[in-house]
Amino acid sequence: MSDKPQAIAPKAQPSAAAGTVTSGAATYAQVGDDYLAQRRLQKSAGWVLLWALGVGAVISGDFFGWNYGLAAGGCGDARRAGGFCTT
Repeated sequence: MSDKPQAIAPKAQPSAAAGTVTSGAATYAQVGDDYLAQRRLQKSAGWVLLWALGVGAVISGDFFGWNYGLAAGGCGDARRAGGFCTT
């Protein structure tokens, strides 16, 4: 690694083409609201899917032992153990 300081990338500057911004090697097009409206997130999870995810979480918990942890130590101890495992 060299001891020379690294160059700071210049701020994004508008390019010659109207509606585009260039920053380094990337070029971004400025688009209208209709373009963004067509690409919004669509609602896809209904109550049946959410229920199925909950049932799957409970069933997988039976096989991986978090239900035993809740029964043995209670909610607080299970939460502390989960926090310990994730940090």
